[in-house]
Amino acid sequence: MGKERGTRTPAGHRTDADPDVGRAVANLVYTAKVFVAARPVFAVVTARARRPDLALRRDTDVVIEGFPKSANSFVTHAFRMPQDRPLKITHHTHAAGVVIAACRRRIPVLVLIRQPLDAASRIALVRPHISLRLLLRGWISFYRPLLPWRGRFAVGSFEEVTNDLGAVMTAMNERLGTRFVPFEHTPENEQEAFRAMEDDWATRIDPTELGHELNVGRPSPNRDALTEDILAKLRSAPYEPLRAEASYLYSQIAGG
Repeated sequence: MGKERGTRTPAGHRTDADPDVGRAVANLVYTAKVFVAARPVFAVVTARARRPDLALRRDTDVVIEGFPKSANSFVTHAFRMPQDRPLKITHHTHAAGVVIAACRRRIPVLVLIRQPLDAASRIALVRPHISLRLLLRGWISFYRPLLPWRGRFAVGSFEEVTNDLGAVMTAMNERLGTRFVPFEHTPENEQEAFRAMEDDWATRIDPTELGHELNVGRPSPNRDALTEDILAKLRSAPYEPLRAEASYLYSQIAGG
């Protein structure tokens, strides 16, 4: 007799018994993507080939980028809402190279950042065949190339953008000389942004499927519970060197 939909073990569930080696092909593909994403020319060309509507262009108004599961979807939808005209936003390429290319072109950039273990554990739910070690290295590989460009972009931490995105946008305007209308972070506006996120994901994943719950960016206590085993593993001794490097990068990017 099969498990009920609500009680089945999700694909991303990992336990202490998991040796965390991932699958060879998945690890290789992820490593190649990380390599390409860190290099501006390759990252921009790849983004244009994969999702041309989201790619960096000469007429891009703003770039909103971060490692996956760093409130990218929420910020992108909420950022648009108060503007008096449609914006051309480059987003969801998850490529440091795109951020660097935008900085070189003087295009405004908002970099999103979440605590590394939280971000890695969340992406691990939807990338169960990739080693946790590689996912944490992927977080590091996103933010490390951005250090020399820290003075050229604005930053919003996960906590900041999910509690007062308007304040982050105001700080962005002051730092970069932009004039975006700040998002008014009321419960009503927040729910409108969440609905837009839900509608977007519903075009890609059936809302009745587990994958929808794991991917959609709104708050989810059920999803949070699923990350506990992953977080426990990431906090264990074998990951200490990567945690230390990631923690340093977080302090430099978020506090710069």
